[in-house]
Amino acid sequence: MASSPIFHVQQGKWYGHPASLRWTEAWQEEGRVPSSTQPVDQERQNAAVWLPYEWSRSTGNLVEAAAGGKFGPFDGQFFVAELTEGRVLRVQMEQVDGEYQGAAFRFRDGIGSVCRVAFAPDGSLFTGFTNRGWGGRAPGHGLARVRWNGDSVFDMHTVSLTSNGFEITFTQPIND
Repeated sequence: MASSPIFHVQQGKWYGHPASLRWTEAWQEEGRVPSSTQPVDQERQNAAVWLPYEWSRSTGNLVEAAAGGKFGPFDGQFFVAELTEGRVLRVQMEQVDGEYQGAAFRFRDGIGSVCRVAFAPDGSLFTGFTNRGWGGRAPGHGLARVRWNGDSVFDMHTVSLTSNGFEITFTQPIND
């Protein structure tokens, strides 16, 4: 499997590695053990978003921004920890014909080996760091806080697939 998918998990669907099937009722009833190297005859669900490998080689958790505007214009979007490249990514999702899809954006680079993110009640984003011996960006331990300073940001806000391309909305109007 390629690196860093984000799935919309639904009961009864399969998303992962073949070896994870050994705990399902069907595989246990048959007494079989799935291979850890050979594909199985079961369809894996598509990811809602694939994070580019160059952006995220070791993805941590993700958390939804629900800060009531205290973290800028990104309420309802997800912020994703990334350890190897030392950044936080932002992901926007939309539901189309019952399936989720979305777009990823680089939010902040050079933060440190971010393994976990969480929003505080004041709307700031805490990032937890770890190195664990396999590399990443300094600092490799501790916490940092990312706060919106109230300044207007100009960035892509959403990207939606249309029948003839993409529709992009921005956080501010584009000057002609």
